[in-house]
Amino acid sequence: MPCRYSTICRAMRQISPLRPTWLVETFVERERFAGICYKAANWKYVGSTKGRSRQDRYNSLIVPDKDIYLYPLVKKFQEKLCDENP
Repeated sequence: MPCRYSTICRAMRQISPLRPTWLVETFVERERFAGICYKAANWKYVGSTKGRSRQDRYNSLIVPDKDIYLYPLVKKFQEKLCDENP
């Protein structure tokens, strides 16, 4: 799989060497950053978080809202994500 972001691809291969990586996501804290570098690099804005954390089991933590950006590493990544036999 050719990859434009070699550092990201190396990290993803270390996390899951047997599963291909088709899509990368990142979270940008909205109050502190505008996400301009992601927009300039053709990352797609897909929405924002609700200000919760995965450790927020009882809805008691207050964390900042974050914008979610995705960057597809391959064409037709949506088809590959939905494929049951990657």
